[in-house]
Amino acid sequence: MKIFGNILLIISILFCMPSARSIKNYAPPEKVPKYILKLLHNHKYDQAINELRNILSKSRDREDSLKMLPILAKCFIAEKEWDSAAVIYKKLSEIDAHYKEWWESLYNIVTGPEYGYKPVHLPKTINSSQNEILPVISSDGKELFFIVENIKTKNQDIYYSKKDKTGRWVKRMPLTTLNTKFSDGVLSIFNNGKALLLLGQYKDDGTKTPGFSISKRINGKWSKTENIKIKGYKTKSKFVSATISNDGNIIIVAMDRKEGYGNLDLYYLKRNPDGSYGPPVNLGPDINTPGNDGTPFLASDGVTLYFSSDGHPNLGNGDMFVTRRLDDSWTKWEKPKNLGKELNTIFWDAYYTIQSDGRNAYFSSSGYGTYGGTDIFYVSIPESLRPRFRLVLHGKVVDEKNNPLIANIKYFDKKTKSILANIFSNEKGVFDIPTQSNNVYSLSVVADGYDSLKMDIDLRITPADTPYTVNIVLKKKKIPPVLKQNLIHFDFDKYDIRPQDENILLGLLQILNTYPKIKAKIIGHTDSVGYRSYNKKLSVKRAEAVKNWLVAHGISEERIICEGMGEKMPIADNGTEEGMAMNRRAEIILIREEK
Repeated sequence: MKIFGNILLIISILFCMPSARSIKNYAPPEKVPKYILKLLHNHKYDQAINELRNILSKSRDREDSLKMLPILAKCFIAEKEWDSAAVIYKKLSEIDAHYKEWWESLYNIVTGPEYGYKPVHLPKTINSSQNEILPVISSDGKELFFIVENIKTKNQDIYYSKKDKTGRWVKRMPLTTLNTKFSDGVLSIFNNGKALLLLGQYKDDGTKTPGFSISKRINGKWSKTENIKIKGYKTKSKFVSATISNDGNIIIVAMDRKEGYGNLDLYYLKRNPDGSYGPPVNLGPDINTPGNDGTPFLASDGVTLYFSSDGHPNLGNGDMFVTRRLDDSWTKWEKPKNLGKELNTIFWDAYYTIQSDGRNAYFSSSGYGTYGGTDIFYVSIPESLRPRFRLVLHGKVVDEKNNPLIANIKYFDKKTKSILANIFSNEKGVFDIPTQSNNVYSLSVVADGYDSLKMDIDLRITPADTPYTVNIVLKKKKIPPVLKQNLIHFDFDKYDIRPQDENILLGLLQILNTYPKIKAKIIGHTDSVGYRSYNKKLSVKRAEAVKNWLVAHGISEERIICEGMGEKMPIADNGTEEGMAMNRRAEIILIREEK
């Protein structure tokens, strides 16, 4: 109660002062005496509170008070004295009109409900006296990638750890195949854990340039990196952070660009048909501020986005926020929500990544009593802050003999028909799709050489946050033994493919692509005009014209047999113009390849 009395006395002094001058800054200015900052750095909040109270009780300068009161509120937040912090924010919202909305937001945060969520410090097998930042957790929560930054040299390397059979994190190891003498980091893991989005572009001479690259997990090892081409990639900031959707189609990256809203803004890069990305498109003013908005993480639902910001009302030196995409434009979002007083500290909190089940978040923080500058923590998060999809759909695709199949799986919302996931099962036929209960979905499963399958999955009776398993059996396609295709016709003394016959060839192409074990036998024919030797050669050219068209459209030459019959096999009377036109043809026989 003594603390409350001192706060009210200080605030009553502020009522007697003139109104605040116009300030153009996006957030209240914050200038704190160095000795106060030192107390905060050493977590001596009681001493800091006493020092600030002394300053505020002696000073009658309004601007000094407006700078010191927020720091006092932060000290109370660090001590979890929510009511004391609320008193300060309430009064600041009444007397500081320019930042009224800012103070009201912070008041709402500190007066919000408590859930009892407490961050857990990861063990010394992962954290150390150095800076551990940017944790990236696998979808099953059993593998963790992160950056270790040497505090003195600022050199950054990739490290990883896995959980053993008892669920404990084993001693961290450097990812030597992807580390260089430059700054290295895993920014995101995608494609069901089979690919990594990496910081920088790797060059053959061992150097690196700005941008991003990808490494794929092949036979349990990470492949040589593939550089990503980005159209219009340019940023003024040396701080780089990015996240990628599970299907690899969207990258969200923090960049400082001339056309942005402030310092760091979030942009999205869409994958183009040629495999490149971009150009960058700003996510818009719902997310970006005149401050720094960065460290994005796109949850496995492809809708929920976590990011850090000092431009939205925050409790510390940049808090973590959550928002959700409202449509497919990637520029319309819900109003970002602060993750709250139990998850954000008065220090730097950033780089949230979420397991696919939505329960646990891993993040970096300089608070909570770190071993060094910045450590990695995890915390269970409230249901309201989780990704919308809180259930993992486990599946396996096999053939009728129970052999695993690599298949393309598309997952739809049955009501809206929108695609929620477009992935492939792995070499064991297994796939995982993060989803949510209380809805009906549709699956479309396609594998080469097998009949496609469509099925509905009713999750309305499935309890939330529990695994749901579906086994998919695909049947081999029945290949017809012999098929006779329509005829291709030619003009007199010509072997060019006529435009009106291309639809027939497109149908043929579809059959050959659908049935890879079928071969095509093409037999050319002529009318009876001219020498037989000439007609023989002309008929071969007509067969080869069809072959060349198919090869140009991706069919292997080994699957095509050509033969010319000349004028030997007419199907109509060569004594009439109509009959001769019918005889100028190429006949196509489709034959199943012998085993």
